[in-house]
Amino acid sequence: VLPPLATTTAGVGGAGDDTANVMIEYGGGVYIDASGAIYTYDDQADSWGSSLHTLPEPASDAIVIRLGGTVYLVFAHRNGYTYYDGTTWTDDTEDMIYVTFWNDQLWGIDRTGQLRKCSTIGSWTDDAILPLEDGVVTDLFVSGDASNVPIIYAMTTKGLFAHDNSNTKFLLTELGMPQHPTNGKGSRRWRGGLYPPSGLGVYEYISDGQPAEVNLVGPDLDDGLPSDRKGSIVQLEGSNNRLFGGVAASTATPLITSSISSIPVGLDAFSGSVNRGRGTVRPVDKGRSLVLAWSGESGPGVKGGGWEVAWESDDDTQGITTMLVSGAYGKHRLWWAHNKRVLYMDLPIDIINPSQVTTFEYGSTFKHHTPWFTGGDAVANLALLLRAESLHPTTAETLTIGYRRNYSTGAFTKWGPINSSGETELPFPVSGDGVGVPFRAIQFEVEGNRDTTKTNSPDLVALTLEWLKIIPPRATVTVDCVLTDY
Repeated sequence: VLPPLATTTAGVGGAGDDTANVMIEYGGGVYIDASGAIYTYDDQADSWGSSLHTLPEPASDAIVIRLGGTVYLVFAHRNGYTYYDGTTWTDDTEDMIYVTFWNDQLWGIDRTGQLRKCSTIGSWTDDAILPLEDGVVTDLFVSGDASNVPIIYAMTTKGLFAHDNSNTKFLLTELGMPQHPTNGKGSRRWRGGLYPPSGLGVYEYISDGQPAEVNLVGPDLDDGLPSDRKGSIVQLEGSNNRLFGGVAASTATPLITSSISSIPVGLDAFSGSVNRGRGTVRPVDKGRSLVLAWSGESGPGVKGGGWEVAWESDDDTQGITTMLVSGAYGKHRLWWAHNKRVLYMDLPIDIINPSQVTTFEYGSTFKHHTPWFTGGDAVANLALLLRAESLHPTTAETLTIGYRRNYSTGAFTKWGPINSSGETELPFPVSGDGVGVPFRAIQFEVEGNRDTTKTNSPDLVALTLEWLKIIPPRATVTVDCVLTDY
């Protein structure tokens, strides 16, 4: 089916092109820091209005807390933090880059790894310090320990550290990670597990038990993403149905040509199957930015369960910078900042089947690329017929299917559009003469489109390929046996 509808809001700032760094809900509205200026969104007027306050430096984190009977909006930024009590904005020089709330106290950590706390806003006491060099902290949050008791964790480029409050120290957890500059940035606790990203990978850390369980669940598994959709996950956000990941990339210009056979090509919805091809390799953080979604349905160990594409950017655009799942304005939405704009999509408030909800709004188009299919044996194959089972296509909502062969990176050969429900037979070749098309490997593309009715979507139920294995000729020996009675 088509992805959810994404709505682009008005520009931010005087020129309408400021980039949001941090996003948070406060007082029923969405607040952002854009280049050090604070704005809030007017949902009725589709406007970010004028700056409410200018921070000393751009924000690195934000939190909403209740402290001493007052609800504060707090922005952390290097060399200080800023808090808002609903009336007055106050800048403070107490150093911190990430903040969290635990044991009725506000906690902050600076770039040296020094943790500090306050029970009264503005009155701070130093606590533990990370046993690491400066500049390695990537996040600070609360999650459960082995007994499922909430404690503070500090995420670093070298792994996850747990705060020992009784002994005022940090301890390295079982989630020690190879050093990576984005380890843990935008981590999220979801459905009883902790999910820290690392580049395009995602770890699953479940500490409720001995020993803790660590799994790999990210979209980098099984050959990963196509080369023009590479990047780093900047943030994870959880909803009832999905764990969302914002993949930041900025341009799709190919820089390195390669013939390595394990480079994946053209995969837009990721099923966890191997997809091999040949093409260009693009550097990290170059390509189309994505909002990916994962249902969490998988087993123990290295977990399967594919990530689907909820949204995809155009080429040559700035990457995603921040994300938020929010109930602001009485609407459950996923918000994200990309290419100097803030976007949102409506989310269901419970676990639903979108096809059973008549008010669900869809985007205008999608493309799905299957993994490469080889037939399973080292023999030639002959494609005869493709059967497409579909629901709801009409002349206004169509499905168009094509194929390409033998790890080609070129265009797909396409049949005409499907515009009626039921099973449609698509013969090989597309001319319909029925002689078949030989292949060593074959890949299919499904493209869906709708007209202006946002609540309509074509739905592909199944694709079934009928093919023959072409067995090489075998040498034969003919023997005549003459049987004579003696």
